[in-house]
Amino acid sequence: MEVNIQNLTQSEVDKKFIQNVLEKSGEVTGIENKEVAVVLVGANKIQNLNKRYRRKNRVTDVLSFGADGDNEELGDIVICVPRAKKQAREKGDSFEKELATLLIHGFLHLAGYDHEKKKEADNMQRLEKRICNCIIRH
Repeated sequence: MEVNIQNLTQSEVDKKFIQNVLEKSGEVTGIENKEVAVVLVGANKIQNLNKRYRRKNRVTDVLSFGADGDNEELGDIVICVPRAKKQAREKGDSFEKELATLLIHGFLHLAGYDHEKKKEADNMQRLEKRICNCIIRH
């Protein structure tokens, strides 16, 4: 899996960790020979993207944008670092665990998974936990 990471924040993030999370996600889903771009942004940037593409004028934690017809490229995952840090604190989890959860969630959306219906949401959540447990040891 080729992972291109662009960090538009002042926060330091372990790029090898991001690579590992996405490689493990690819192994579990059988999607391994793809390119994924990860963009780490602040609250204003993700709110603008959320408003523009989802018509929701609010900060969110992760957005996924699938590639258009390119066989090599899976798509882009955009993560709001300040929101991820806040959610980690609220859950009593590490930032690393929250980042992994958001990366996995975004990857699964790119892989075609959804959570609009309960059955789909349950399936996606089980897969998220399975992948996360391979990466983060509690």
